[in-house]
Amino acid sequence: MNDLSFTPAQPTNPHARALDEVTGHLAKLAGASACCIDLMNNAPSLRTVAFDLLQGFLPRGTRISNPDSIFLNSVADTGVKSLSLTDALLHSMIHGHGFLEKSDLQFYQRHDSVADLHRFSSDETKRVTSAVRQLVDVLPGRFEGQIHAFWNAHHARPDDASRTAKLREIISDQQTLALKCEAQIHCATQAITLSEKEHVLQALDDDVPQGGFSISLVTQEGHTWELPLIAIEQPASGEDASAVFLLIPGKGMERMDSLSVLTETLSHRLAGPSRDELLLGCLPAPLRQQVERGVALQGTFHPVALLEPILRRQMDVLLNRQVHDFNYLLSQARNDAQLSVFLDRMEHVQPAAALSDALGYRVKALTVQANESFRPGWFTYADPAHREEYVLLEAEHQQRRETVDSMFAGLESLETFGLKEIDAYVLKRLGYSVDPRQVIVSVPDEVALKSGTISTHHKKSLFDFAISGLPFAARNGIVELPAGKSSPLFDFSFVVDLVTQVDLQRRYAQMLRDRYSQASVQRALVHMRDSALALSVCGAVMQGHLRDARSEEWVRGVRADVALTHAPLRMGSLSLAATGTRFKDAIVFCNGLGSDAHFVLYAPGAPAGKDLFEGSWQQIANEVGGWIATESGRRYVTDQVAEYNGNDPESFMHAIQLKPSLWSSESISFEPLAVQPYETNLLSLISHKVDRVLNQQDADVLELRNETAFANRRTLAFIDARLDWLDREFREAIRGLLSYKDFVIRETRAAFDEYLQANGINDSIDPDTLYFDVHNTAYTDSPDFSEYTHLRTLTSLMAEGYSDQYAYRPTAPMYSSVGQNPLDWPLYFVQFVDQQLRKANLGARYIDYLKSDFLNASHPQYAHRRALMGMRTQFQMRRAAISHFLDGSLSEQQYRWLVDMIVGLDEDVLASDVLLRERNRGRAMSPFRLAGHIVQGVYIFRDFNSDNPAFKLLYTPDAPDGASFRPVTDYLQLLKSHEMRSYYYHRVSYKGQPSVGTLYEQMARGLKRDPESIKVLQPMVSADDVITDVYKLYDTMLGRMIFDVDAQTTSTAEQWAEVLYTVVRWTGTILLLPFPLAGVAWGVVTSGVSFFRGAIAYSYGDRATALPHLVFAVSGLLLAGDGVRALSQGTQTILKSIGLRAVTSSMARGGVII
Repeated sequence: MNDLSFTPAQPTNPHARALDEVTGHLAKLAGASACCIDLMNNAPSLRTVAFDLLQGFLPRGTRISNPDSIFLNSVADTGVKSLSLTDALLHSMIHGHGFLEKSDLQFYQRHDSVADLHRFSSDETKRVTSAVRQLVDVLPGRFEGQIHAFWNAHHARPDDASRTAKLREIISDQQTLALKCEAQIHCATQAITLSEKEHVLQALDDDVPQGGFSISLVTQEGHTWELPLIAIEQPASGEDASAVFLLIPGKGMERMDSLSVLTETLSHRLAGPSRDELLLGCLPAPLRQQVERGVALQGTFHPVALLEPILRRQMDVLLNRQVHDFNYLLSQARNDAQLSVFLDRMEHVQPAAALSDALGYRVKALTVQANESFRPGWFTYADPAHREEYVLLEAEHQQRRETVDSMFAGLESLETFGLKEIDAYVLKRLGYSVDPRQVIVSVPDEVALKSGTISTHHKKSLFDFAISGLPFAARNGIVELPAGKSSPLFDFSFVVDLVTQVDLQRRYAQMLRDRYSQASVQRALVHMRDSALALSVCGAVMQGHLRDARSEEWVRGVRADVALTHAPLRMGSLSLAATGTRFKDAIVFCNGLGSDAHFVLYAPGAPAGKDLFEGSWQQIANEVGGWIATESGRRYVTDQVAEYNGNDPESFMHAIQLKPSLWSSESISFEPLAVQPYETNLLSLISHKVDRVLNQQDADVLELRNETAFANRRTLAFIDARLDWLDREFREAIRGLLSYKDFVIRETRAAFDEYLQANGINDSIDPDTLYFDVHNTAYTDSPDFSEYTHLRTLTSLMAEGYSDQYAYRPTAPMYSSVGQNPLDWPLYFVQFVDQQLRKANLGARYIDYLKSDFLNASHPQYAHRRALMGMRTQFQMRRAAISHFLDGSLSEQQYRWLVDMIVGLDEDVLASDVLLRERNRGRAMSPFRLAGHIVQGVYIFRDFNSDNPAFKLLYTPDAPDGASFRPVTDYLQLLKSHEMRSYYYHRVSYKGQPSVGTLYEQMARGLKRDPESIKVLQPMVSADDVITDVYKLYDTMLGRMIFDVDAQTTSTAEQWAEVLYTVVRWTGTILLLPFPLAGVAWGVVTSGVSFFRGAIAYSYGDRATALPHLVFAVSGLLLAGDGVRALSQGTQTILKSIGLRAVTSSMARGGVII
């Protein structure tokens, strides 16, 4: 058993421990705050209560049940003046319902029209008017009742979902937790003493808190107002001075010296223009309005001893004040206020908004406090002048960042922009608001398969369709609005118009580009970038990253536009020579020329937390080259230099990994900017980065340039929806397909359970819980069942069958991870295990199962699966073609040509369409081959009637570079990048992979350069190679898989591993090709086989083949949670047999295999 008494070592550094504790308390405080906000966001508003009241009271027979879609309209000078029925009720509550008595009163179903077409009948108008009259006097009491009902409703407790409590109790408990965490943070950051913290924690727990006071305000008129403010007093004792802690709802606690200081502070903070807004929100409405008018409060604050728990009292005060403020504001509004003014004042009555803001402020303030208290050592022990400068620069950078953020308000994300735009569209045309995420649109679809007709509804929210596009439909779709939000005008045609006119993706991309191009925004971006550079320079000096005084001097000189007379001072960008692309964030400063030049590289976000580097160009190059040696560094470089439709840096970095000596000072270059003011140059660098970001943004939001009547976003949306549907249908059709592991578990469990029962034992064995030690014969009292164990499960042994390499013997120690006792099983149980390993032949049986259930033409699901796979393949190709046409990668002529060929990949369609058959004459789709072996799923589309290379295209679905169609050039061009070589390699069956690996090696060594060797196309493809019916691919793929497995049936260790591999690869990668998530599960199983193959290839000198296998194997094992220990223990036998001890040790060190 594993030693459960072991606990991980805690940080020995007290500073680190304290920081860990503070981080934990901050997380708890944020969680409690979020819980409160989430609960209070559902608090009833006056308008919501009015809406619900009307909806439930509207007479039957009213054509519209949504009060927000019934409008009281009249003609005004500026057009139509409109008031919704909900607002009419609120208006009547304030000013009475006299205006409803007018003889010309009319209700309409549109907010912007007084046409007879949209007018309610006189009977309907009378019924609606009568409902409003009856509800005017009911609404105030109903609102008060809803307030009480809300706070007293029972909810599941956050800490125990099986128990419930009143909402007011849950919120007070969560606020108590937040205050306790805050006290812990204050103590850890030395803002309060340990004894003060303990006193606060005790007071929060006590039913009658010692030293607890509520705060009341007594006015000069003698009126007493209890405020939702709490004070906790700790009297002086011993060496501890007295202290008082003020608790403000949401804002948290604040320490003061005494109660008298507290009352003076409250009076001061409510006076003058710089008053405390959170404290102001604690005042009742009459006093709050007085202070807002600039009239000083005339009264005194008095503490009153508490006789109940602190937070419970605070919640009661908040609830009572909400009811009082409503009645006060209503009485006030009946005298002089307009409806809009009254509703605006009512916002202050709602505690949710104020508390939400306060809680957010509180978390942010405590985070800043913690950061300042736990500064790193280089800051703590730095020169005081440097520390002061750093703090000032930090504040300046934060201010400039907030300025930039404010300039992009509303454009933070496509979702934020989309919600706002859709709401504005609906409000403008229908007169009311609705959350588009709650509007469900259902688009009908029907397809005739060879196996029969199937139908569905593509169902998404209105918001999702507005983002991704609304599919074309043969008939109108269905719109499902949230309860109470219905409108006869909100139908499918309205949805079509909305999605078309709002045009979210294109307008968002354009507005983002427009915002970036504004001069004020550009200035703000320059200032923010400059402040970040200044802060980094200061920090680098404090950390010793810039040791040469000239470095700091020159950077400051460039920023100040100082021209040095003794040497040229330049500023520029850093570029990767292999791709010719700039690092998007890097700035290079240079002083001097030639070998005497001194450089400073600013690379924010660079690995290892260092962003400023200095020295000669060779030293700078060495720093950048060091990044490529680590995974995080390679990700950083890729992110910095990758461009949309630009050169791929991955191949170059892969080459550097294999041969570090390829890196030199010429691998990067300094591109100086023109001699012009610093801000102009900085703007040039920022503009370059912005252009790259926007180009990627355009690609991400599908800036479609080639839209036509026959190919547009609705067509693309239709194909996407159809393809998604076909994928789901195919998943369902092959739901019975077992993975090899599941098949092994099922068969093994059945065989062993039958054996036990035949021997009179009523027990069951899960082969995943039965472990064997095939390396040792001695038992241990504490077997390792962890993910790093060297023990083998019965499942893994049965999957591979008998193996000389693992040398299973009946004497192998056997353990159960679930407490079963093997001694209770039959005497010859271990011999039965040995017999099963030798004779079960599960690999062959699995293939028989595939043939029987998935390639059997008489199987009831065979025709349906075959039809689904064929049509799915066609729609995958059509999706690739239209997306490339829309983004400009394909011409209209190429697109039409491809669509004809794809549609013609159905022999039945081709036979019935004479014109299509004539257009496709001389055209063919054939498999793509490497080294004579088929690359599965990759096809060549070619028109033999034309020599135009535009009509010789290679279809590469899910290619890593994003191109699904590319010109058929030559092997050198097609195999240029490491990612594409890996892509093709892994789509070739095992039998062909050694040949492909050898081809790669020969090309790398320059042995395959002559035109004939690198040529892809022959003058004509053979008839056997032409694919005329995509529906036959189902049989072809599975048949090829079975053939490949049948060729390897000898149960040696290598071939058994290959049987396992081939079955996994072909069922996981080919049959389930459109489902990458389904394929992920195979990674763990294939890892060991890949390592085995890589070792074999390496031993025979096929290094090009070996490396992808070894790397793939290690990544698979690591993704599965297996570490270096599992890798070294699980492969020792294989490695020793082929003399690869050096490789193992290299992998165990975590280094790169070269």
